[in-house]
Amino acid sequence: MRKLFTLLVLSLLTLSATALPRIVGHRGCRFDGPFENTLASLKFAQECGVDAVEFDVQLTSDDQVIVFHGPAVPGTDKKIQEMSFSEARAVSLPGGHQMPTLEEWFAQASLRPDISLVLEIKKQASEEKIKLLVDKTVAAVQAAGVQDRLDYTSFSTVALDEVRRLCPQARLIYLASGVGAPDATFAKEKGYQGISYNLDAFLNHPEIVDKARSLGLETTLWLVNDREVAEWAVKHGIDNVSGDFPEKIVEWLRPSVRHADIPTRWASEVNPDAPLPEYPRPQMVRPLWQSLNGRWDYAILPDGAAYSAPEGKIVVPFAVESSLSGVGRTPGAGKTLWYERRFSVPAAWKGKRVLLHFGAVDWEAEVFVNGQRVGGHTGGYTPFSFDITPLSQ
Repeated sequence: MRKLFTLLVLSLLTLSATALPRIVGHRGCRFDGPFENTLASLKFAQECGVDAVEFDVQLTSDDQVIVFHGPAVPGTDKKIQEMSFSEARAVSLPGGHQMPTLEEWFAQASLRPDISLVLEIKKQASEEKIKLLVDKTVAAVQAAGVQDRLDYTSFSTVALDEVRRLCPQARLIYLASGVGAPDATFAKEKGYQGISYNLDAFLNHPEIVDKARSLGLETTLWLVNDREVAEWAVKHGIDNVSGDFPEKIVEWLRPSVRHADIPTRWASEVNPDAPLPEYPRPQMVRPLWQSLNGRWDYAILPDGAAYSAPEGKIVVPFAVESSLSGVGRTPGAGKTLWYERRFSVPAAWKGKRVLLHFGAVDWEAEVFVNGQRVGGHTGGYTPFSFDITPLSQ
């Protein structure tokens, strides 16, 4: 009898101090792509290779949540907070796009669960309206089940404090700009997890980046719309860069992501169902062995998020960033790469010890067989094995 196993490998991807910042599509994208804060702009950013997408929420005059920046609404003489929900939805934005609901936004976002979300809560006419916007927004986030990969950000401390009251575990990022941007200590004392400042704020207070790092706060720089600003962010160790042209930032900082499909002349010889089929140690060939190379399920999720379902197939043993893996994408900081596949132990192996061997996993791995953790390993260049005999009987 052959026994079917489920093998789950969790690979924690860590970056050194010289790591590149995570790339955030500001309002999805602006100017060169579809109109900002639309489903088309979100899809555009998802296809660019970004790590996160930022978007804005507003309240309409009849207290409904809409995804829009504003305040002015193109093609009308009204501001978004002066329009009813039905009026806002009826507006034809540049390119013929419609203002999306949060539910529609999250539905599109669900197609790429590896991409984080940054939700900006816009200031409203009163504190009462701000809190109402927050209440409705947090409820929608929780209903969509995206709270584990979403950050809340706002210029309003009232908004961020209300989010924390409703959802204590939420990640809060304080927004500020210009010479008046407060020191990072302010965000730390407020219990926020990061700061998001424009270049003017960082240039006028160059000590803020190091101060934030020492306090364990994440830093975001906006707007990164030219190469020089992107290079400044890398040089100064900024954690996230947010820009209107996400496709350009990807080109500047990660050209390999945009050109991962350039193959070598041997690529066509690789069989994705059985790559590298030979025994890995020819001087120690065993008569009974089975290669687990080939197509695995995979998912890229925020650190700490539970794995539930794959988002696609990856060809092992090729690195996720490579074209041969079939993915060709950089997971980015703060992400966990999950691998899963099923395999059977042949009946002829009954009574023998069964070893599960890994040639290498970059960089830190945890291994589960049929839901049971069998071990872990740290180090991206050394092989390791686990005895799974008790699980094969």
